[in-house]
Amino acid sequence: MKIINVGLLGYGMAGQVFHAPIINCVSGFNIKSIRTTNPFWRK
Repeated sequence: MKIINVGLLGYGMAGQVFHAPIINCVSGFNIKSIRTTNPFWRK
């Protein structure tokens, strides 16, 4: 199976509670990068 890399733009409540957990649960999807303006979540 081919791995699909995913990027999230914004990591507010919806990104934390809905989008990221669902992406992590789907086999074949990989969260490659998250971009946000919130300094707490920046790496």
